[in-house]
Amino acid sequence: MSFKPNLIEQYTTGDGTLTLDGLKVLQSMFDRIDDLEATLAAISAITKPTGGATVDAEARTAIDAIIDAT
Repeated sequence: MSFKPNLIEQYTTGDGTLTLDGLKVLQSMFDRIDDLEATLAAISAITKPTGGATVDAEARTAIDAIIDAT
């Protein structure tokens, strides 16, 4: 038998108000969402190589941008 804590009871008071711990958890989730949005924006700004003689350099630039974004 495994024990799963009730997160609602752990992070809220009886009237549903967030506790300080609940607020910290919520804030950390918002911070993580902001980080993910920035990463997605950086990745979406990457363009694919156009081809030709510079395709290798363009591909390397795109790969570097992806690595930097993550």
